[in-house]
Formats: sequence, C-alpha cells, structure tokens
Amino acid sequence: MSQEGSIPLDREVEAQHRLVEEIAARKVRQEEILAALPEVVILLDEAFCIQYSNAAGENLWGTNPADPSDCSICGLAVINFIHPEDRNRWTALLESVLSGDSTEKDKLLRVRGRGDELVWMNTKICQLADGGVLCTLEDYTTRRRHETELTKSQRLESIGRLAGGLAHDFNNFLSIIMGNIDIAQIKLGSTELVKSELEIAIKACMKASDITKQMLTFSKGGAPRTEIASIKDMVLEAAELNSHGSKLKIKLEIDDSIPAVEVDVGQIHQVFGNLIINADQAMPGGGCLSIRVTQGSLSEESEKRGDRNAVIVEFEDHGCGIAEDEIDLVTDPYYTTKTDGTGLGLSTAFWIIQRHHGRLSINSIVGQGTTVRLALPRSTKAMSAAKLKENCTTARGEYRILIMDDNDQVREVLRMMLEALGHQVVDTSDGQQCVDEYQKAFSDDLVFDLVILDLTVPGGFGGRWTFQRLREIESKVCAIVASGYGNDSTLAAPEAFGFKDRLQKPFLISELENVIEKVLG
Repeated sequence: MSQEGSIPLDREVEAQHRLVEEIAARKVRQEEILAALPEVVILLDEAFCIQYSNAAGENLWGTNPADPSDCSICGLAVINFIHPEDRNRWTALLESVLSGDSTEKDKLLRVRGRGDELVWMNTKICQLADGGVLCTLEDYTTRRRHETELTKSQRLESIGRLAGGLAHDFNNFLSIIMGNIDIAQIKLGSTELVKSELEIAIKACMKASDITKQMLTFSKGGAPRTEIASIKDMVLEAAELNSHGSKLKIKLEIDDSIPAVEVDVGQIHQVFGNLIINADQAMPGGGCLSIRVTQGSLSEESEKRGDRNAVIVEFEDHGCGIAEDEIDLVTDPYYTTKTDGTGLGLSTAFWIIQRHHGRLSINSIVGQGTTVRLALPRSTKAMSAAKLKENCTTARGEYRILIMDDNDQVREVLRMMLEALGHQVVDTSDGQQCVDEYQKAFSDDLVFDLVILDLTVPGGFGGRWTFQRLREIESKVCAIVASGYGNDSTLAAPEAFGFKDRLQKPFLISELENVIEKVLG
C-alpha cells in the first residue's frame, strides 16, 4: 500500500480514537453529574430490581462512600426499601408505567434509610425506550414538615378566631360566677357549712377558664408577653406544682450554666404543666419522668454550624408511648386518645413554643415511652436585679379606684371584690361616663389611684378610647385593661398602649389583689 493510501486510514483511526475518548469523557462527566445530584437516581429492570444507583441512593440505602466494597444495593428489589404501608401504592405505580402508561408519575412515598430512618420522598417514575424504569427520588422530609406545621398553624389560627369571638361573653359569665363565689367565701369566713362545695365550684370554674385560656392562646391576643426569666426556676416550680398528689417521680437534670430565656412565663408554665400531666397520665401506675435542661441548637442548620443558640428542655417518660401514625396528630387541636381529655394540651404547647420562635418535637415508641423535646432561643440579656428580687413584698394599700365595664353583673362583682379588699370604688358602664367621672374627680382634687377599664364595649367606647381621653385630662393616669376577649394586641402588650398591666377574665380576688399591688404597691 502506498504511503498516500495510508493517510486516510490513519486519519480514520485517529478520529475513532477521538470519538472513543469523547464518549469516555462524556460517560465520566455523566457519572460525575449523577454522583453530584442530591436526588436518588435508580434504574430498575422489569422485576423491579435495582440495576443502577447513583451515590445518593447508595448513601441512603447501603454502600459506605468511603468503602466501595461495602454491600451495594444493585440487584436488590427496590420494594425492600419502601415503607410497608406504601408498598401497594409503589407496586401499582410501577405496574402502571410498565403497562404502557407513558405519562410521568409523581408520588409522595416513605422509604427506609440507613438505621431504619424514615424519609419522605417525592418520587418520579418513567419508562425508558429499552423497557427499563427510571426513578428519581427527592428528599421531601423537611419540606413536608414545614407544610405540616403551616397547615397546623392555620387550623390553630381558625380555632383562635372562633375562641376569640366566644371568649368575651363566656368569660364574662365565668367572672360573675367566680366573683360571687369568691365574695361568698369571704362573707362566710371560716364556716365549714358550704366551704367544700364552694371550693369545688371554684375549681370547676377555673378548669373552664383554663380551657378558654388555652383556646385563646391560638388567637392573636395570645401572643407572648416576654420577659427575661430562668428556665431552671420555671422547671422547678412546674415540677413541684404538677406532681403534687400523683404517683409520678420526677428526676431533674439541669445544667447550672443554662442561660436565661426571653419568654412569656405564664405560657411556658402552661407548656411544662401540660407535658408533666401527660407523662403522669401515660404512667397511671406511677413511674419516673426525667426532665433534662441543657444547651443546644435551635435547628438542624444551626446544629451543623455548631451554634449553641438554644436552651433545650426534654421530658422523657416510660409510659405507653404513641403509635407512629399518631405522632403528627397529637399536636392537632382536639385530637386525644384519652376518654377525659380535651385534646388541647399538646396543641397548646406546640403553638406556644412556635410563637416563641422555638421548636417542639416528639419521639415515641409504643410500650417504651415518649420524649418531648423543646428548643427555646437563648437570651443575650441578663436578668435584672429587680427581677431577681421580685419576691420582696410590699404593704397593701387602700386605694381609690374607678372602674368601667358595660356588663352590669360583671361591674357589680368587680366593685364588691374591690370593696372586700378595702378600696373605695366608683363604677361606670361606658367610656364616656368614665371620662366624665374622672374629669369631675380631677376638678375636685379627688384623685383616682387606679382605673380598671374593660377593653371591649359593644356599640360604645372601649378601654383604649377611654384611656386616651383620660390621658388628655391627666397624663400620668394609672390604668389596667381587663378583658375576656383574646384577639387583641392590647392584651398581648398592654404596656405598649400605656397601660400598667392587664387582667384576663375571669380572675379571682387574689389575682386582682396581686395585680393592684404590683402596679401601685
């Protein structure tokens, strides 16, 4: 063969080499792309066995990336990795594709990862030209949790709106009942004739009030009134109050270096109380509840960064446990497995912690017990000296007090309670009458030490309007806002509107006395 004839052949061989190298480079590039994808990509044969998996699939289900010799998932039936309750849907989905349905299928399914971890996957399936099946699985766990929390929050807000609408009248009725019982007890003195019956009635009213307040937690007016507080003190107090008279033994593990938190103390007490009561009910024969307080991270992202930006409180019992399919339901309002339960305990706890920009999670095994984990943002502020010394008491005074409430019976009960405490009282039924009385007293140099204003007056001037008019008369007027209606920002932050404090209806005479002494003492 002549030299001239070999040139085209050499060029052809060279072109083939370049083509082979290009194909190899493309294959390497494709492998690199597949390996870099966070989604699981697998190829299945007609028996639904895995022929190929990218690194995400091997990491999720089997092979250790650091040791490729570790068992590969190739050749295994994919159904082995599907949650048992989702296997029928998974099989039907695959068979639909293989039967000729060429449309891309998209399903949310649960799979089991390493260590039996449950992972929600958004699964897409399509049939390839050679008869194989291509599956891509995107981790949907975090997004699903956020969607679930959003849906739950929307449901709770709906309940809050309903509760706010009912609470005004309902709490007025409770105020009348409780106030009259309180006054009757004072008038009866130490007589035992009906004392126990009255105490039972008061307890029933308080329980009804607690249910209303838990419902109002879901309303806008239930927003936290935060202050710098010690988690340790709140845990100790909740443990003492809520374990009294039960068979429950509480084991406390509290890190002394725990930072302060900025919380609504009343609401966090409510959360702790609900969780302790739940643990007690989960172990009716008695048992041990471990409460651990440590420092930790507020979220998975902050944990990865090593941020210790939260105070962690864990409640671990060894009771009956919660079934896996009920874990997401127990924080739904009115969902309960107890015959005498309200279904508000955990839903209230969930909502309160969320409103504090924290997190609540539940881990449970049936027959072994439940751990509820709370994460609350730590505060960078120090507790004030005044807060540390707040247990100091002051002598009770006798004050001149102006009250305004549109409900005749509520107003009369409030007047009697204040007079029973030794105060002078002038009562009014609406905002304008209250302003007129204050103006008259101011002109006559008969100063009112305190004004108690009902927040909402249907068809008339309520507490905020009245307070503004009173400040025009005397800028330093001292006022408390009172209401049984929860859907108002004034109750969430009365100080922001100039009020010294708030009274949430219904209230006992002892609560009324404490608020007055706090404001004027």
